[in-house]
Amino acid sequence: MNQKQNTRSEVVLLAAGGTGGHLFPASALARRMKEKGHEVHLATDARGLAYLPQLEEMPVHKLAAATIFGGKIWLLPWNLLKIIFAFVQAVHLVLKLKPSIVVGFGGYPSFAPALAAQVLGRQVLIHEQNAVLGRANRVLCGLGAHLATSFGTRGISKSTKTRTRKSATPCAMRADRRAATVISMPRARLNC
Repeated sequence: MNQKQNTRSEVVLLAAGGTGGHLFPASALARRMKEKGHEVHLATDARGLAYLPQLEEMPVHKLAAATIFGGKIWLLPWNLLKIIFAFVQAVHLVLKLKPSIVVGFGGYPSFAPALAAQVLGRQVLIHEQNAVLGRANRVLCGLGAHLATSFGTRGISKSTKTRTRKSATPCAMRADRRAATVISMPRARLNC
């Protein structure tokens, strides 16, 4: 019996920090979602733009981003303003795109789009490719986001465990090895 293929195109918003560890898994998922006929967008910060030549082609939305952890204490008020501005940008983006789901891949640039989606009643899935939840992902899961993790549920709160699924990292091994060599990353250091 043939399974009926999904013919309805959905808008998917991926939110990822501006480093390869967040962007390459997001790109692999984007490739798969596009193969299924979905419209995929990426929200990241200025750092993420440097990776665009190595990523799956998709519309990219640059958001302001900052962290309140680490750094210089006198920059804290400025960083808080940037986080508020990023949230306003993200609310506007979610209202404009009307995504069926927002998938966060961690890093502080992913926080505002995922939080905006939760506030606006959209589905939110957090993908954690590391053994320990990062700060942004931990907060979002605490607020009710679903979690896909590669390492099981050790160290995850009981309430989050009920919304957690173990999954593989969506890293297309050959394609990402090729991309990593383009940016001069030694092959031995790849973990996808």
